[in-house]
Amino acid sequence: MFKLGEDLVGFVASGSRSSWCYVLLVEGMEDEVKEESLAYIVDRGRRVLGILRSGMGVDENLRVGAYSPGVAYARKGMKPSSSRRSFTYVFSVIGRVEDDGAIRENRLILTPGSPVYLCRENPFENLGGDILYAARHWEKPWKIPFDPAGIPMHILVVGSTGSGKSFLARHVIIPLMREAGYSVLAFDWHGCDYAPYVEKDEKMSMGDVKMDGAAAARFIGAKAMYFGYSTSDNKPYRTLREVMEGSDAWRDQDPKSLPEWIMNEMAAILGEKTWARVAGAVERGLNRLTDEDWKRILGRTEPSEIIEKARKNGLLVVDMGGFGDEEKLSVFLSIAGEVKSRIEKGEEMNLCMIIDEAPQYAGYNAKGTQQYTRDLIRDLAATGRKHRLSLVLISQGLAGEIGVDASVRRNLNTHFIGRILPQDRREVEDMLGAYHINYESLLRLERGQFYFEGRMNPFPTPILISFDI
Repeated sequence: MFKLGEDLVGFVASGSRSSWCYVLLVEGMEDEVKEESLAYIVDRGRRVLGILRSGMGVDENLRVGAYSPGVAYARKGMKPSSSRRSFTYVFSVIGRVEDDGAIRENRLILTPGSPVYLCRENPFENLGGDILYAARHWEKPWKIPFDPAGIPMHILVVGSTGSGKSFLARHVIIPLMREAGYSVLAFDWHGCDYAPYVEKDEKMSMGDVKMDGAAAARFIGAKAMYFGYSTSDNKPYRTLREVMEGSDAWRDQDPKSLPEWIMNEMAAILGEKTWARVAGAVERGLNRLTDEDWKRILGRTEPSEIIEKARKNGLLVVDMGGFGDEEKLSVFLSIAGEVKSRIEKGEEMNLCMIIDEAPQYAGYNAKGTQQYTRDLIRDLAATGRKHRLSLVLISQGLAGEIGVDASVRRNLNTHFIGRILPQDRREVEDMLGAYHINYESLLRLERGQFYFEGRMNPFPTPILISFDI
């Protein structure tokens, strides 16, 4: 699979372990080897595949903070000697390569002095099993292996604006899901990341979706500013929920008659004396809703129909562009609530839900309707894997104000991490530091480059991937 003579780049240094080691480069190979290059160690007649990371140049003549002849030469503007100069990389182990091409876990200490060779041919071609292939190695045209068993354990895609998150979803994740037998239901928050790139029968406007009673009540309450109260914990709002959730009679109204119908129903429940005290506040609150708001509440398409359409087509994008945040969250609650209901009945979903701008649904310090969407996503993430439901959350950050709530994040077991924001330094170092991937490397990633880590990665170390558009 490789030519020993021409591909020798270095040797294993002292202090090696079973999962990583330092590699001393052969002189001149510093111009050939790059960080994240794939390489082999030939150890005791077996090949060990790994990734070269955290390159470093060392020169004893040029140590900072100490005096040496090399420092003296440099101070005088003369070129110092290179006799004590060397270049090293960390070799992060992927696995031991078997005779049939399969890659197994390596548990043997790597032998110091073992030769190291660059990969010239695709090492992932003969893995066998149920492996799927998508994307490619960041430098080579080699397809990357994905373990489909990790799909229902959920996915988090993280990257700052312009890192290529939606491109990754469209060109890698969605085709991969469909190849694995999952239908895809994508929620396009801005209406410009997915909807323009699919066929007409593969998308629908959010305005066509019928809200369920609970979602409709939350939407009305938020738009009505909870009838002048600071929170949703007040009698008029609780009565509104009783009206909307108690029966589907409100669906028989039209956008013009629905506000008056709601007021009459609330008055009947509250009684004459209480109603007289709150009627003005309720009327002012309901007047905050526009004709378009009432039309959106009534909708035309049931959440169950949306799920079935996604299954039939294989892909359905809900275009949320042009609507307010409360409308978006309320419609999501209706659709995701139907998914949860089906899971509770034991239904096998075979469904992937792509949630773009995930912090809008399940962000840090969620308030109002966001609390309901966060809790629903958390519940789906905790229980969905047993029913072939996969959640793909797409976010600018990992944690804090730009990230996803920790109660949701802990159930997302595959990560695609692109160029990050400085706020995420600690989170990323905790996640990737053990694999010798440093913070500076993530700041320098190009658009469309992501570290692939977690349950869908068949190997123990993250792989830097990219994709062709």
